[in-house]
Amino acid sequence: MVLTISRFIRTRLQLSIRDVFKLCRELEGRGKRVVNAHIGAPGHSPPIPVKEALESVGEFGVEYAPFAGLEELRRAAARYIARCGGPVLEWENVVVTASGAHAIHVVTLLFRGGKALFPRIGFPLYYPQISLSGAEVELYNPVIEEIDNEIAGIIGRNPDYVLVNYPHNPTGFQPSPRRIFSLYEMLRERGILMVNDAVYHQIYYGDKPPIVGDIIVDSVSKGIALPGLRIGFLYFADRELADKAGKLVYHTTAGASDISQLIAVEMLNKADEAYFTNVRLYYKRKMEMLSKGLAELGFEMTEPKGAFYIFTRHESIRKASEFVLSLLSGDREVYVGVVPGDAFGASEEWMRISYGKLTEEDINLLLSEFEKELGKAET
Repeated sequence: MVLTISRFIRTRLQLSIRDVFKLCRELEGRGKRVVNAHIGAPGHSPPIPVKEALESVGEFGVEYAPFAGLEELRRAAARYIARCGGPVLEWENVVVTASGAHAIHVVTLLFRGGKALFPRIGFPLYYPQISLSGAEVELYNPVIEEIDNEIAGIIGRNPDYVLVNYPHNPTGFQPSPRRIFSLYEMLRERGILMVNDAVYHQIYYGDKPPIVGDIIVDSVSKGIALPGLRIGFLYFADRELADKAGKLVYHTTAGASDISQLIAVEMLNKADEAYFTNVRLYYKRKMEMLSKGLAELGFEMTEPKGAFYIFTRHESIRKASEFVLSLLSGDREVYVGVVPGDAFGASEEWMRISYGKLTEEDINLLLSEFEKELGKAET
């Protein structure tokens, strides 16, 4: 469907991830017990302790870093993405950004005023960023196995690029690798670039998601578990586009912090397959426990195949925003922060649960509070 992005933003529910985050912080400040299942924060540990990485860093902060990123980090990132099953690239084809979200912003500016396809539902920052770029945008359904056919049916307007995001935020969904490869080949044949927002590429529970695309977005926030570093990456098949992106990094942030970049070097070098195997087991246990508990309460959900989210609804909940607010209101022993699906462009009955930082106790408390609220709705 063709949609004016500025209108889409205006008509979306105003209760955002940050709104729920703020409410939870205020409750915790008053000494309340809060289950934080809202913001997409990881709960596992980075490959090595940050303190240990700092000991290897040496001098920093006294010189301006190159705006496209330190060569040391760009080389480490090129090795890392190849090691993870992605493309084999020269370090000059890698650009460092000030977070994964900033990487998306740089991409939208590369094609400002052009045409693009974006997922709806999706990461909330996509929509203001493409609005700022002045792009003409069409939206597609990303939660469908036949994603190649879905996009083939709506690209008659010849977009400059199509953005995909698998494993998908907010649902954890991903199509089969065959479908993603098929989509990539179809777009290449038509001269349309594929931008792959692959920040969850190492957090999957079945088939490994292909790390393919003309432009690949990654960061250290999710798989490496260091969201506070604010370091992202853009991997380009085309060196000329990489050079243009490097200039846009300078124009928008003047480059990422050098201390963050130096820490990221150490982390990428230490992140091996054994590390990521443990990461996947860590989240799979949580996903299975939470999915089972929600199903027993009568919740319907998109089958999570990666990331650390469950996107769910219940037949007795017409407006998830009201359910979300009820979990944060009144005099309760336990408050729960989840996010209404409207924040991601979904219909009003859906909600997202982020289990990244939840403990087993947190999951049991969340399920208990959900059950209580469902009981109120049915009386």
